Amino acid sequence: MRFLSTIDPTSIKIIDELNIKFFKWLDEDYNRKEHSSIDMSPLDFFMSQVPRMNMFNDIDMLNECFLIKVNRKVNKDATLKVENILYEAEEKFKNMHLEVRYDPKWLMTNTPLLLYHEGKKVGETYKVDFHENAKIPVEYIENKKVTSENEDTADFDAKPNPTVISFNDIVD
Repeated sequence: MRFLSTIDPTSIKIIDELNIKFFKWLDEDYNRKEHSSIDMSPLDFFMSQVPRMNMFNDIDMLNECFLIKVNRKVNKDATLKVENILYEAEEKFKNMHLEVRYDPKWLMTNTPLLLYHEGKKVGETYKVDFHENAKIPVEYIENKKVTSENEDTADFDAKPNPTVISFNDIVD
């Protein structure tokens, strides 16, 4: 007997009442009665299959199976975009096509996205921190000053070798 034929629709006031009646019918009637197609109850059939079940021991690996997978090319500057968010990867991945796996919740946090190449995990990619990237390391600034001072004095000390071109020479 089907579930809907066992209830009076006018007796249901809220969805919780319907759920309670459904699960009671499912447990007491449907799952415990013998079905002609399998010659046993669905519950007995399920329990007979338990020895054939393979249990997954590595929860992290199981969770990775349900991540969103997208293919991306890593740019020349070792960055890539996922959902219009810029991520940075290791330099060794420049110009490579990689599979990026992620949970959509990770995009709202600083959780790294997983990088795969030919089905194997090869690394992670992190959101670009524009605030940190805007800071120039002191060593870089000091090196730049030394270089520019050397260039300035070298250009100043060097005697230019002017080549004089006369308009008369061009006309003749």
